[in-house]
Amino acid sequence: MKRLTSCAFVVLLCLSSVFLTGFEQAKHPVKATWVWETDLIRDGGTRLLNFASKQGVNVLYLKLDRMLPNQVYSDFIAGASRRGIDVYALDGKDDWALPQNQGELIALAKWVQAYNQGVSAEQRFKGIHLRIEAYRLPEWTQNASNMTSSWKENLQAFVHEVRARQGTARMELGLDLPYWLQDNRLPGGEATLKWLFESFDHVAILDYRLAIYGKNSIIDEAQYPVKLASDLGRQVLIAINTDPVTTAEDQTFAGSDPQLIDDALWEINDQFSSFRGFSGVAVHDVSSWAEMMGEPLAVHEPPATVPSPSPDPVPTPDPVPAPLPVPDPAPIDRTVPFRGTYIWEDRAVVNQSEEVLSFAKQKNINLIYLHIDIDRPFSAYAPFMKKAAEMGIEVHALAGNGIYVYEEYRPWIERLINYVKDYNRWAEPEARFHGIHYDIEPWVLPEWNTNNDHIIELWVNTMSFFIDEVKRDSNLQVSVDLSVWLDRFMYKREGISVTKWFIQHMDHVTLMDFRNFAAGSGGMADMAKEELAMGNELGTPIILGVETKQNFESSYVSFYSLGSRVLERELARLPELMKNDPSYAGIAVHSYEYWRVLRP
Repeated sequence: MKRLTSCAFVVLLCLSSVFLTGFEQAKHPVKATWVWETDLIRDGGTRLLNFASKQGVNVLYLKLDRMLPNQVYSDFIAGASRRGIDVYALDGKDDWALPQNQGELIALAKWVQAYNQGVSAEQRFKGIHLRIEAYRLPEWTQNASNMTSSWKENLQAFVHEVRARQGTARMELGLDLPYWLQDNRLPGGEATLKWLFESFDHVAILDYRLAIYGKNSIIDEAQYPVKLASDLGRQVLIAINTDPVTTAEDQTFAGSDPQLIDDALWEINDQFSSFRGFSGVAVHDVSSWAEMMGEPLAVHEPPATVPSPSPDPVPTPDPVPAPLPVPDPAPIDRTVPFRGTYIWEDRAVVNQSEEVLSFAKQKNINLIYLHIDIDRPFSAYAPFMKKAAEMGIEVHALAGNGIYVYEEYRPWIERLINYVKDYNRWAEPEARFHGIHYDIEPWVLPEWNTNNDHIIELWVNTMSFFIDEVKRDSNLQVSVDLSVWLDRFMYKREGISVTKWFIQHMDHVTLMDFRNFAAGSGGMADMAKEELAMGNELGTPIILGVETKQNFESSYVSFYSLGSRVLERELARLPELMKNDPSYAGIAVHSYEYWRVLRP
């Protein structure tokens, strides 16, 4: 969308503030962010407040640490108030939705109210903001209706506690919710999202997408909650994500040009400023955002060496029970090469599984790399997984981001692994994942151009961690995407190409063999011959990936302009061309989203 002039933009922002009701008639649209590292405020939070002011932030959701002295909070909030920034107490855990933990919410309400009563007006929390992701609990997958009911009862008790004790100093109540919750229902049929909007002063919709416009984009997913809030006379924030700890590149701006963050926030404000229920935007979270902007908030200094007396002997703790082994999926009888595809938008299998499976049947697909959202309950995937297995389709969990090569992002790789393993422990054999597939393309990182040897070393180390974690207690397959030109780069520690290292260690490799013709110089067979030779030598299956997404740089990369008939014609030539390569295991078309709309 073309930008208006800066003057017109200011006018739009001022007009949108007229409609604010939940955020006490703010003079400007809200711009919020989350502060999870409470230690950032210990010194008064100057670095944090400087960054927030520079970015135009006027609301901070500050994670509570109730062990901190009240003076730390009062000093920080007073400093924020002087800059026109409201501070909300942020807290919550997923299991606070369980009946036995209702007391945690009541204790939170009482703590914040007691704190506010003991300080002056400029040192008070503006309100309480909750993040309770009940949908991530195992209980949600077992009985979503009961879990939703329990979640509602706990939130009702919390709201009642706050309202009953607030007196004349009213506290605002906010809540984080995922964009996809709109289809959930409470027992009795009432829309969960509607009830939550009506119960809280404002809601932050975690609209974690990267595309700003188009289907399933930030703007597209925000339409429903903004209109709902407007209809109900409530306030909604639209939040984007900068946290690199996510399952796919299309859920975070991490690793992108920082200007894209400002572009996205501008477009959201521009699209929704006329809606009375739209109160502004939010960025999750402040530390990741600041890192992207080159202004890290945490300064890591080595601790001083302080001699300490020898500690008393520590008794040997009781052994921690080992987790249950991950059960295998039901075997699929395979007599033909793979015909695979990638599905990046998991909503397709959650909400339109029949359409996906019909396409899979039409195209003889027997392998799907499915990008998964680990915030979804297991029950969201199980029906599709079972039907896919009945059709002879293997499903592998898909994720990836170039920045995953860095060691600090291993916790997210581990979270994905644990999600898949726990899902397989929960699911019946016919509905289990067969493996985990990573699409990590570190050559998109700026450092690749200046020090690719270092990036390759990090990549290999990260993938070694991935393999070890997966294989520790499971037979899940591990696989990756590789570009055809990577064989030119060496993994110098072992004196082999980085391509050969991956083919040596993975259960299979999918080669991004992006050419739109099979035979001849520079064709699919020619481009893949070195990798197939490595696969032959090492006994590793090699799948050839082809592209159907539009490519503006080269006419020979994608089948987008050639259509389905040419795609099938060229794919049909591969078995004969590969007849002397036992490692050739089939093809994978990237991706379902583009293949299904490819012209005939």
